[in-house]
This record gives sequence, C-alpha cells and structure tokens, in this order.
Amino acid sequence: MFGLTFSRWYLFIAAFVIQFCIGCIYAWSVLNHPIDLAVYGDATKGRAVNAFYIAIGVFGAATSTMGPTIERKGPQWGVFVGTVLYMIGHIVTALGCHYESITWIYIGYGVITAIGMGMCYISPVSTLQKWFPDYRGTAAGFAVAGYGAGSVVWSKVYLPTIDAVGLAWMFVLLGAIMSAAMFTSALVLRVPPANYTVNGLNIHGDTVDEGEGLEDKISTAYREVQTPRVNDEPAKSPIKQLTLKQALLTPDFIFMYIMFFGNQLFGVIVLSRLSSMCTEIFSKSAGTASDIVSINSAFNCCGRLAFPVISDCLVRFFKVEKTFARKVLYYFTLGAQVIVLGSLPTVIRHDSYTVFIIMIFVLTCSYGGGFGTIPAFVTDMFGAYNIGPMHGIILTAMAIGGVAGGLSFNAAYNDKVADGMSVGEAYIDNIQIIFVVVCIGFAVLFLVRTNVEDRFEPGYHYSLCGKRVISIPPKDKAAKESEDETEEGNFSRDDKAKDLWVHIMCGFYACMTDRRLLAIHRILQQVAGNPISKVCNEYMYHRLDNRTDPATGRWHRGHWHRNLTKFNLFAMFGLTFSRWYLFIAAFVVQFCIGCIYSWSVLNHPIDFAVYGDATKGRAVNTFYIAMGVFGTAAAILGPTIERKGPTWAVCSGTILFMTGHIVSALGCQYKSIALIYIGYGVITAIGLGMCYVSPVSTLQKWFPDYRGTAAGFAVAGSGAGSVVWSKVYLPTIDAVGLPWFFIMLGAIMSAAMFTSGLVLRVPPPNFTVHGLNIHGNVVDESEGLEDKISTAYREVQTPRVNDEPAKSPIKQLTLKQALLTPDYIFMYIMFFANQLFGVIVLSRLSSMCTDIFDKSANAASDIVSINSVFNCCGRLAFSAISDCLVRYFKVEKTFARKVLYYFTLGAQVIVLGSLPTVIRHDSYTVFIIMIFVLTCSYGGGVGTIPAFVTDMYGAYNIGPMHGVILTAMAIGSVVGGLSFNSSYNDKVADGMSVGEAYIDNIQIIFIVVCIGFVVLFLVRTNAVDRFEPGYHYSLCGKRVISIPPKEKDAEKEGEAETEYEKLPESTV
Repeated sequence: MFGLTFSRWYLFIAAFVIQFCIGCIYAWSVLNHPIDLAVYGDATKGRAVNAFYIAIGVFGAATSTMGPTIERKGPQWGVFVGTVLYMIGHIVTALGCHYESITWIYIGYGVITAIGMGMCYISPVSTLQKWFPDYRGTAAGFAVAGYGAGSVVWSKVYLPTIDAVGLAWMFVLLGAIMSAAMFTSALVLRVPPANYTVNGLNIHGDTVDEGEGLEDKISTAYREVQTPRVNDEPAKSPIKQLTLKQALLTPDFIFMYIMFFGNQLFGVIVLSRLSSMCTEIFSKSAGTASDIVSINSAFNCCGRLAFPVISDCLVRFFKVEKTFARKVLYYFTLGAQVIVLGSLPTVIRHDSYTVFIIMIFVLTCSYGGGFGTIPAFVTDMFGAYNIGPMHGIILTAMAIGGVAGGLSFNAAYNDKVADGMSVGEAYIDNIQIIFVVVCIGFAVLFLVRTNVEDRFEPGYHYSLCGKRVISIPPKDKAAKESEDETEEGNFSRDDKAKDLWVHIMCGFYACMTDRRLLAIHRILQQVAGNPISKVCNEYMYHRLDNRTDPATGRWHRGHWHRNLTKFNLFAMFGLTFSRWYLFIAAFVVQFCIGCIYSWSVLNHPIDFAVYGDATKGRAVNTFYIAMGVFGTAAAILGPTIERKGPTWAVCSGTILFMTGHIVSALGCQYKSIALIYIGYGVITAIGLGMCYVSPVSTLQKWFPDYRGTAAGFAVAGSGAGSVVWSKVYLPTIDAVGLPWFFIMLGAIMSAAMFTSGLVLRVPPPNFTVHGLNIHGNVVDESEGLEDKISTAYREVQTPRVNDEPAKSPIKQLTLKQALLTPDYIFMYIMFFANQLFGVIVLSRLSSMCTDIFDKSANAASDIVSINSVFNCCGRLAFSAISDCLVRYFKVEKTFARKVLYYFTLGAQVIVLGSLPTVIRHDSYTVFIIMIFVLTCSYGGGVGTIPAFVTDMYGAYNIGPMHGVILTAMAIGSVVGGLSFNSSYNDKVADGMSVGEAYIDNIQIIFIVVCIGFVVLFLVRTNAVDRFEPGYHYSLCGKRVISIPPKEKDAEKEGEAETEYEKLPESTV
C-alpha cells in the first residue's frame, strides 16, 4: 500500500513496542496505594500488591505452557490472542475498581492480563532470534530493553492519568492505547521461510554454503515454523537439533535454569523494595527515593540492551564461540552480584548511602543483562525451533522467584521487624539468604557446557582448557540409544591437540633468529612425513614470506622479522594482532586522560595543603591552565604526532604526564602553587594532549567502516575515567597523603598508558577493510575483512606534494588548505558552541544543586556522578548511532555525522531556552533531566567530532585537525570559564540572587549555541559544492548560495584541480 518492501529490521521496532507495553507490569507498585484506597478506603492496606505477585506467577506459567502452541501457530497469532486477553483483563480490573472488589482485580490483572502478557512477551523475542542469527544478542537485548523502558515511562504516566480520568477509566484508557499499539505491531511480525539465510547463517546460527549475502528483503508471505517432528530433516550442524522434551531434560538446560534463577532473584524481590530501603534504612525523602527508582530503572533498561550487544561483539569481532560468549557475560553478571551482595551488609551497617546506590545500580544492570542475554543463550545452545517454549519455561524461574521468593521475603522481613529487629538488620538477614542462592547460581554456571563434543557424547563430560576433568559414563539404556546416533557431531581430540601444538610451535619460530630458524627448517625437511612437522613447515614458509631461490636452491636470509604477518610481540603469547585490540588500548589511554576532569575533587585538598585554607580558590586555576595547554598542545603537536606515529606520541606523552605529576607532588610537598601550575597545568597537560589525539586518530584509520563507534568508544573512556578517578582521589589521599598520591596514581596511569602505547600502530598504506581504504573511500581490490595484517610498524606521514593522490573523487587537501576551508571554520564554530555549556556550567553542577535548589552536598555529589555517566554514554551512543545511519540506513557518511550535530545542538537550544523558566519555578526534577540531556548532547558532540573531521578531510590529516578543533574546548574552558566566573561573582556581589546570576550567564551561552546551530547549516557535505571554486551551497538538489571565487584564488584552485580527478555532478 505504501510502496515499502519488508525488511527484518522493522521487526526491531515492532518487538520494542510490544515489550514497551508489557513493561507496565513493573510499574504496578505505583498503583498499590490508589487501589487499596479505592477498594478499602485505606491506602496502607497492603492488599493490592498481591495482584503483582499473582501476575508474575501467572506470567511465567503462561510463557511456559503456551510456548509450544505459539511456536506452532506463529507470532502473529500469539500477540493477537495475547492482546485480546490483555484488554479483557484491563476491563475486568476496571470493573473491580469501580465495584470495589479486590477479587475482580486479582482475576482481571493477576490472571487474564498476565496470561496475555506472557503470550505477547515470548512471541517477538523468539521471532527476532530466528530473523537475526547474526545479531542474536543485540536482537534479544533490544526487545527486552523495551520491557525495562516501559517500566520507567508507565510509572510516570499512571498517577497523572488517574488524576485526569479516575482509577477505573485509567485501566480502560491506557489498556486500549497499549492494545492498539501491540495489535498494530503484531501485523509486522512473521517467521522467516525455512530456507532463510543471512550473512551465511541459517536460523539456527549454523554456517551454510549457499548463503553468504544478506537476504533482508524476502517474501512478506506468512510462513509457519513448527516445533520439529521425528521425521523432520535434521539441521545441517554438528549440534543435534533436539526435540523439546530432550532439550528440557539435558543437564545443561537444568543448570541454565538454576543459574538464571540465581541471576534474577535479587532483582524481582529486593529491587521492588528499593524506594522503601532508601526511606527506611537511609532516611531519605520520598522524592529522592522516587528519583533513585527512576534512575535505577534506566540502568535496568541499559543492562538489558548492553550485555547482549557486548556478547554479539565478542562473537562477531573477537571471534569468540557464540555459546561461550553468552556464558562469559553470565560470569560477569553473577560474579558482580556475588561481590556486591557480599559487601552490601557492611555498606548498610556503615550507612554509606552513595556506595549503596552505586552497588544497587551495578546489581540492577547485571540483573537486566541476564534477562536480555537469556534468549540468545538458549537459542545458541538448542537451536531456533524450540526457542519459544524453552524461553517461556526458563522464565518460570522469574515467576517462582517473584511469587515464592517475594512472599517468603516479605513474611521473614515482617516477622523480624515485629520481633524488634532494626529495619537494616532485617534486610541484611534476607539479603544474606539471597547471597547464598546467587553463589549457587554462579557455581552451577561452570557446569553449563558450551563444548559441543562434551555436550553430545553419551553421559556427562566436562572439559577445561582442552582437558577432560569430569567424565560420567551413561547408563546402559542411554548407551544403547546412542548407538543410533550419527557421527556428524563427533570431533577428534587428537586433531585439536595437533592444532594447538602447531600454533605454539609457529609462535616459537617467530621469535627465533635466522640461523636457528634455518636449522629447524632443515630438521623438518628430514622428518617431512610427520603431519605436525609438515604443517609447521608450510606455516613457516607462509608466515616468513621467504622462498628458496629457484636458481640457486639456497635460502634467502634478509630481514624476515619485518615480513611477519601474524607474530611479533603477540606471538610470544600465541596471539595474532587484530585491529580490535586497538579499541582496548585506546580506551585505556583515554580512561587515564579522563583524570583531568576529576580535578575539582583536588581543589580543596590542594588549597588546604598550600595555604591552610580549603576555600582559598587558587587550585582551580590549575584546571583552567591545563585545559588551555591541553588543547593547544594537541593542535601544535598534531602534525608531529602524525609523522612520528602513535606509539612515539603516547610514550612521549606518558613521560611528560609522569614528570608533571612528580613536579606537582613537589609543589604540594613544598607548598608552592607555582610548581603545581607548571607541573600539572603545563607539563602534564602537554602529555595529556599528545596522548589524547594519538589513539583517536589511529582508530579513525583502522576503522573506516566503524568511524563513529571507534571515536565514541575511545572518547567515552575519558568520560568513564572522570567518573572513576573522582571516587578514587580522596580515599588515596587519606591513605598516602597528597604528594605521594600524585606519584602513586601517576605511576599507575603511566604504566597503563605506556603498555597501551606499545599496542598502537598505524595501518599500512594499502590497508583495506570491507572494501574501504583508510580514507573511507570504496576500492575495487578488497571486499573481505583484512583484520590480521602485519604487526610491523609503518609510518603514515602528512601527504607531500609528490605523494600519489588518493583514489577518491574528493581531493585530499594539504593540512593548511584543509584548515582554511569555509567548512572547517564553520565546524570549528559549531563545535565551540556544542561544548561551551559543558565545559563551563557542568563543572558547577554541584554548586547549582546546593545554591539554587538547597540540596545537600551528598545529594549534589550523587547527581554529579550520575551526570558523568550520561557524559560517557553520550560520547559512545551518538557516534555509534551515526555509524548505524551509515551502515544500515545507507546515509551518506558526512551527512550522517551532521545530522547528529543537528540533534545535539538542537537539544541544547531547546533546553537552554527553557532552563531559566525551570530555575525560576524551582523545578528540581525537570532541571536534573534537562542537565542530563545537555550533558549527553555535549558528550555526543565530543565523541563524534573525530569521525566527522576524518570523513570530511580524509585520514592523513586527522591528527593535527582533531588537535586544532580541540582548541575550541580549550578556549571555551579558559576564556569562557573565567568570564563566566567573573560575571557570576560580580552579579552576586551586586545583590542579585544566585539563580538570576546563573540565568543571566546561561542566556549568553544560549545565544552562542544558537549561532552554532545556524552555522552548522553552512557546513557542506555535498562534494560538488565543496570542491567547486568559490562558495556554493545546495539544498534539496537546488543551489541556493553561489559565491564565485576571486580571480587570484580561482587561478590557484584551477591549477590545483589538475592534480586530482574532478567529480562529475551526476554522481551526487
């Protein structure tokens, strides 16, 4: 009807919408008081909460019992029927509220609605698992994240709707809206055809020969995938596709069930009482507790999405076996819960509220991660046919935890409090019981086997590091049944041992001298009949790229170590170099650099140590000096870094970094603020500038296919570092003193950066990946992934006049030409506006909370920490989104980055324009939300700028150009920061209120941001406009600005154009 073709990516949206509506079940706690008041006239009656426990139990039971039926009848049927039951349940619940009958509410919501929710929950998840065998974790996480997002949104919608239309009509109205959304989404759902393949994988995730390309746009005809019968053709895979009964009775599924029960127990029991814990244990206000619950729900949602995505990254990019990748994530989620639950009693007894909240956020993220990853884990373990019923059955663990665990927890808690035990100790006793269960789940996880050979050999066998540590033979009956099995899934342990031996020996060879290598080569020739020696001999020839001279029959000597393609430093550990290691190295370097943003924590200790007055206010000048020197160093040293390479830059920068810390320590010891200014403000800042630019520019060259994500991931490290170091500084000072603090942490960070610097390297000039060269231009000679290339260091210099021009329709300008283009100047202004509010006002966020809204210092500190998380997330998320626009929606890459800046600057314009009104009305919650949006936009701009610059001007000049554009941040922090402080202090001294003083300065920043937003329109991403002499700007294919060049400039540009290929207008 609309001229659209079906794409599997539409299912993402449909699944998210359905899960978003179902997520309302976790917002039920908001309705407890209104329902108890409507039915009993007493809001504290405590009967309405039972509807939640009943619903959770029925929800889990429905997912398990209806799973096979939904698998046979298809997802559309499952969601349609589930939606009808969902709406009927809401109507019955509304009648129960109207006629004041708690029984009707239990039946309506606790039974009927819960059955509908159970059917709607598993249908889209199992469908996505079949359509996305190449992104199983991401698909499951995205869908289940909708569940978490729904709980956040509906908890804020319920009470205003009740105030507007009444309790009974609220159920009818919102039930109808959600039912309409789910019904519409169900029309999109369908299962793939039986022969569906994508990226060479079938629906089970097995590699097939006949499908190597993406097959998104297939028939929209509905095809039904049934639970396999005995006479079905077996899947072409070494892993047998078991029937549903066989799969449920395997030891691995039983252990997974216990593990999942342990993973979710704390979440479904204690986290539902988080608000009460904040108010009863730590004496916080109801408003503060409500805010924490909302933020905690966001961590739940993020965990559901992040952990599955990470598991997919392990599979796709680090080539980890898929079932083991999911298992690794559960090691983390359960391990984190074990550590946190073991420490929680001590935290509660010491009344450490901030630590408690951080631990709860970690627990919630781990709990959500377990939920998001379980569909992919089950599918990878047992195939796609049984995912619906098996996912439903494993969700009964949540039902048991919610009903039996929840009721037991409440009963034990109430009894202990009634016996005179304090509230904190009552919680601790119950938490310790949960701790034991989680420890059991963590231990049982080790018994879940991901080794195919162990899983499908009769009996129970478990191997560790290639060695069998558990071997339980089958019973006679089981052994007899195994005689009929095919040998399809059998593997030779001898072959595995042989491959491991060959790998180790070849790594050993790579570290040898020419003479010893030649001697071993001759020995291997004498025993050429040995399979291992034969493989090693061939491997050595391949790796060393040396051949015997056909004329003389003699061995070529030469510098063989420079020709290694697999082994160098990595060969010592049996590793091969991969560009993905650079992600980790860059993140570590940026993480250490992030310490500069934690300087505010040191202001009072340094002022006290030097002047004996913590409020002297002199130490803060170190930060302003450092920010100015940081940006200047990045700009000035950019060309040198580009010529000498990232290893030199990071190692040199690290030496300056450590030297500056030593000088700062001497300044603290001898009470000299000048030494601190020189040490940290100048020397350390120069080192930080060198270390900041190097890994970012390196990633831009290695990842032309993931430029935004690479830049965002690296820059997110500095955001994450600012969060962590701000919590590390003061305890370290208390432990070792201020001077030794600089030396100790400086040494730790220097060691980390120096090690990471050894990993960094630039790609060879002919490097291509996914058909793209380092400039991001398409090349004909490479269509495959070439991750594992030479580890030899190759230097990419700023291009010279006699360099061969890059094969691209876009001219590769020299550094000077690029810096003087109108587009770069406009980008500089735009970036200055994007980061101005962040570097000035956000550093004063704590003061704004305490001075304007009269919040406590602890509450303000918590907000600052959470805000730093949004900064980190913005740096990663926006750049990753720009990559998605390029890769999946086929948006032109420079325009995709520009679109992200429309959003970041547009959001800042809206928020800054509204902020004065919010401050004047004393709306604290709205203020915090706006600050989070601003911070996320600020971080997104910082994270996306390296990719934007590289896409606009190529990879050769990225280092110096990125450094130059960072001076905008330096100017903003130094000039803008000092001007803001001076203006603010003058206004307050003249008797203006604190709030109005902030508002006056914010309005000036608002004007600058508006200018940046307008200037962004003038940044041209159209190659025809950019490289035609003069200034030309086209909009929707029509030229709206056309300024001809001056005669002198036109002659120069005309001469320059002869050196490059001209771009025909027809290609735009």
